Parts: sequence; structure tokens; C-alpha cells
Amino acid sequence: MFDYKTDLKPALKRIGMKQVELAQKLGKSDRTIKGWVAGTNCPSYDGHIEVMRILGLEDNYHPNDTSIVAIANVPVFSYVQAGEFTESQESIDPIDYLQIPHSLVPKNGFSLRVQGESMLYDSSESQLLGPKYAKYTLYEGENILVDPSEISPQNLVDKIVVARNSDGATVKLLYKDNNRLY
Repeated sequence: MFDYKTDLKPALKRIGMKQVELAQKLGKSDRTIKGWVAGTNCPSYDGHIEVMRILGLEDNYHPNDTSIVAIANVPVFSYVQAGEFTESQESIDPIDYLQIPHSLVPKNGFSLRVQGESMLYDSSESQLLGPKYAKYTLYEGENILVDPSEISPQNLVDKIVVARNSDGATVKLLYKDNNRLY
């Protein structure tokens, strides 16, 4: 299985392509590609197949893997609005399934598809978060994997979380500033 965090940069270097060029070929932002390299997100299955085609690799390529990787079909239950609370649904049928290596899927894990954009990082003085948070940008159509068993806020600092309140749900970055959680 191709691991974007460890395999993408060397594969691009092998064919003499820069991350920004890959982004252009895929119609993605360079921040999306940086997120793949940082390991904070990865492309959809169809996007993965296109990346493998561009890199000239088989879709099951892994430079050191000689074993078969177990794949889990993770249900995508709904959409979650990035950046603002919207009404959430409790029990619904999946709208899609993602094929993800079983070892990456938490027990009872599921996925939500992002609507809208959130946490767009820029270098202006009005930017609230430091540069280390730039990799957490969320774009329309990305999928997030949810671990419903992890509920301790202290264990979720610097992670993307699905936040719920009386207005509904949204997806946010949980971070700590001056010993306060935001």
C-alpha cells in the first residue's frame, strides 16, 4: 500500500516532478498535496488511482511491501460542514464507502465528507494560528475518518474533531493556547 506520508516525495523525485506540479495535474491546491505528505489526509480512491497513474505506479504499490494489506470498507455516513455548525443527522444509511487499510481504521470508525472549506491558512497578521497548523486545512469533498471512542479532549489536542452542540455539528481543529482549549 502506498503511504503518502513516506512514499510521495521520493516517488515525485524519481520522476522529477514537484508537489505543485502534481497539484496542478490533479486540479488540487498545493496545500492539499502538502497535507498528503504531512500525513493529515489522503486522496479519495479515484484520486489515489490518478496519482498512481501520474507516478507510473501500480495502485497497490509499496516500495518495501511484499505482503497483502487488509482493506476495510469504511462507511461515509453524511456530510459535515467545515467552519460552521449545521444540523446533524443521527442514524442514516451510508452515502458511500471508502477503502482504507484496516490498520488505520479505529474500532467502530466511520467517515464524514467535508462540505465547504475551513482552516485556510494564510500568512497575514490576522491569522490566529501558527504556521504548524497550515497542514490542517480542509477542502470541499475531503473525507475525515472519525474515531467515536476517543472522547478525551486532552487526547485530541492538535487533531481534527467533529464538534457537536445544540446547533448541530461541525469539523474543527482542537488546539490549546495559554492552557485553554479552542
